[in-house]
Amino acid sequence: MKYLEENKKYWNANTEKYVSSHPEFANAKLFPSWGIWYRSETELKLLEEIRPDSKLLDIGCGVGHNLVGWAERGMDCYGIDLSQRMIDIARQHGRCQYQCAPVESMPFPDNFFDIAYCNHGAFDFSLPAPALREVNRTLKIHGYLVICTYSELAQLCYSRVNGRMEKQLSNKFKNIRLEKNSKSPLVVSLSHSAWIDTFQQSGFRVIRLVELTANEKDQEFFHESPDIDWASQWPAEDIWKVEKINEL
Repeated sequence: MKYLEENKKYWNANTEKYVSSHPEFANAKLFPSWGIWYRSETELKLLEEIRPDSKLLDIGCGVGHNLVGWAERGMDCYGIDLSQRMIDIARQHGRCQYQCAPVESMPFPDNFFDIAYCNHGAFDFSLPAPALREVNRTLKIHGYLVICTYSELAQLCYSRVNGRMEKQLSNKFKNIRLEKNSKSPLVVSLSHSAWIDTFQQSGFRVIRLVELTANEKDQEFFHESPDIDWASQWPAEDIWKVEKINEL
């Protein structure tokens, strides 16, 4: 998979720039949370079934800011990231372990994890079918996977000309959108129907879809293309919660 090497090169080269652009990562009070507005798990209750000592996987963990939040809740936490530079500077915690690995080929046994999640991590930059097959392999039967990514509507309204969110559709509909240029890694986005089909083909069933909008309590820590004004009117992010129901 050629895109893995290209994405790895991009993130290793841009780790320091990315981390320095997000000083909010150091604010432990924000985590665990979801999405670009850091909506708390206490509010959204996406993993309310999780028990202390559960094995939890963060797919595309970055520097581990969110993972440490789960560790503080008593979970045994594992993070993977494609970038060795991210892993090198990841936040340390007695319950956190980190590995440099792609989601498409993870160094974990079969049926190992109780929970897996990806909060704007690897699933923004990976082909979904091979990634989901590998998550299926490492997740226990009836284990949950939660994926937070940019919404289908955001992909349709994002202007590739000025880098802003428009208040009208700017792009043609595509089931799967693959985009790459010299200044970015491969970026992958799916329509709702494509997500549902791929989940089903990969042994998962959809439990919940949260179409996340911004609200008056949210704070814009980092300039995202879906700013608060746009995202308070339309969902900028989709959060999928799915359950593994079949082995592949």
